[in-house]
Amino acid sequence: PPVIHALAQLIGYIKTGVFGDAHAVQEYHLKTDDEVVRALTASLRERINTYYTLPMLVESYTLSKFHYKKDRHYNDLSAYFGIDFNASIEKKLNSRSRKEKMDFQHHYVHLFNYMCNVLFNDLHYDRISDPHPKLGEPITENIHFYLTKHFPPAHHGRLAADKVFRHQSILDLLVDLVEVLYFDKQPGYLAQGT
Repeated sequence: PPVIHALAQLIGYIKTGVFGDAHAVQEYHLKTDDEVVRALTASLRERINTYYTLPMLVESYTLSKFHYKKDRHYNDLSAYFGIDFNASIEKKLNSRSRKEKMDFQHHYVHLFNYMCNVLFNDLHYDRISDPHPKLGEPITENIHFYLTKHFPPAHHGRLAADKVFRHQSILDLLVDLVEVLYFDKQPGYLAQGT
């Protein structure tokens, strides 16, 4: 049937990036409608779970920001997650901090500003601006917690020498902050009771 043929081509495209893949069409030619729909659903789920991730959002934003061009991938991911790093969420974060009765050292806006003004730059320029964080401006207690968590003193040698490890550590820190700031995940320092 033409519909199954079209869906088989779509599945092939999702899996291989090639539209009209004869192997994909042949593979689904004798399948039932339900089997083809399940295969399509599974292919779409796999594609979304592979390409629509927070690390991909962060990486695509960094690429977009520092190469001064509109990045379609960032726009797609931004729409998918409902996150635009170019938009300020300071009012929302200040309101959340007040609602949770946080002291000044733990206000979410500090994490947001540090993420936007320091960490995206660090990811792009392959550096760690504060490898040995000390409390005080601009390092508040919440920023200190996350820097120490992701750049522990025991890893400083490897962070300095291993570019891939350094990049992944910065990326992990950014993803951690995105989850806290945009998805209301409880900050690690609150979960630990500090």
